[in-house]
Amino acid sequence: MHKNHERGHISAKKMTLASIVLFFLFAGAACSSSEDASQKVQDGGVFKSTDRGITWEQKVYVRDLPDGRKEYIDKENISFLYEDPQDSNTLYAVGPAGVWLTVNGAEQWRRISNHKVTAFAMDPKQQGTLYLGSFQSILKSTDAGKNWPEVYRETRTNVRITTLAVNPIQTHKIWAGTSNGEILLSQDRGLSWKVVHDFDVEIKQIAIDPLAPSVMYVGTAKDGIFRTMNEGKDWENLFERYGIVEKGTDKRGNPKREARSGSEIFIALRIDPTNHRRLYYVSKYGILRSSDRGNTWEELKLVTEPGTIPIYDIAINARDGKEIYYTTNRVIYYTRNFGSEWFTEAVPTARKVTAIAINSQDPTTIYVGTEFLPPPKKKRRGLFF
Repeated sequence: MHKNHERGHISAKKMTLASIVLFFLFAGAACSSSEDASQKVQDGGVFKSTDRGITWEQKVYVRDLPDGRKEYIDKENISFLYEDPQDSNTLYAVGPAGVWLTVNGAEQWRRISNHKVTAFAMDPKQQGTLYLGSFQSILKSTDAGKNWPEVYRETRTNVRITTLAVNPIQTHKIWAGTSNGEILLSQDRGLSWKVVHDFDVEIKQIAIDPLAPSVMYVGTAKDGIFRTMNEGKDWENLFERYGIVEKGTDKRGNPKREARSGSEIFIALRIDPTNHRRLYYVSKYGILRSSDRGNTWEELKLVTEPGTIPIYDIAINARDGKEIYYTTNRVIYYTRNFGSEWFTEAVPTARKVTAIAINSQDPTTIYVGTEFLPPPKKKRRGLFF
């Protein structure tokens, strides 16, 4: 059921010191987000809320320029937002044109890569160790983006790196997915790679269970989710478990089975940080949830009918798994009771809200990233001969 939100209190957030590894990026720079009156700031980039999404402030300041103007990331398309596991004030904003870093809760940003980005991942134990996919290349940085040596190059020009993931416990194991469906594995922090499986369809995401990394999920562009329970030795297509639902019985008493249209079109998969057995799967159909690592699934009853509006991203409160957010065009939806009731908040932008991150230490603080939203096509009017 959709209800208006209840106004909550704004909690003050204590700022933490940036790590020594990242400090050099901001040495000597100002920390103001004020706008130069002579500049018109676009309504894109990153927005931040400190009251669970009720009010928003654009956070796009980069630096003061020598000519008196300011540099912003207001025109950047932000596809993903990643919080550093070592410091909740450190955030990576990733888009097709590069990677941006903040170490002070989005008060100031700095570009750490201008590569064309097709994939991104962080080492959860070594702050500042990053992996980046850029078409045929995998690049690695051990100094928070100051240097990016290439650690892998795909020789086929029609194949690109589409996703990266780091084993959360054995961080020397790096996984990569490609546009032609191959899964690559490095067991030496990116020094060498080998193909370990071929799904024959584009890989969109690799998700690894944070407590039991032998359990992994692969999201594909049009074949849905696959699961392994033994670190990639065997894979199971889960479509029969989530994509088919029983709708009563026929005249003979046999169960009637119906496909969830669009559920094979993968958008995102999230593992609940409060319960690693619980999964949320976003597809063109809508949002499905599993509480047993994908064996059984239930549909989240959303405000809108399945498949009627695009959903771009989903986030779960790391301190309270009942609180879930998902993003659409200009609006975020949220629930605080596992989806029994949904509320909406508008983000002050004309763009689509493509990424969301909830601060793991202070869940009243939420960040969203935006991308350009093309205007709807105008219908042709009048007589045509």
